[in-house]
Amino acid sequence: MDNETEVFYRQLPKVELHAHLNGSVSSQTIEKLISRKPHLNIEHSMTAIGKGQRRTLDECV
Repeated sequence: MDNETEVFYRQLPKVELHAHLNGSVSSQTIEKLISRKPHLNIEHSMTAIGKGQRRTLDECV
């Protein structure tokens, strides 16, 4: 990857990444991934937005 491309990707708003991932991975898969990294203290509520639920970007950080 050339430097210009790397700079472009680093400058992309991270909200786009969140938008892409939301709904792309099942809750069961997220739970499995969380269980593999218990030292990170990740809770399911930090990673999932339920159907019809509204959350701000600050709530998802």
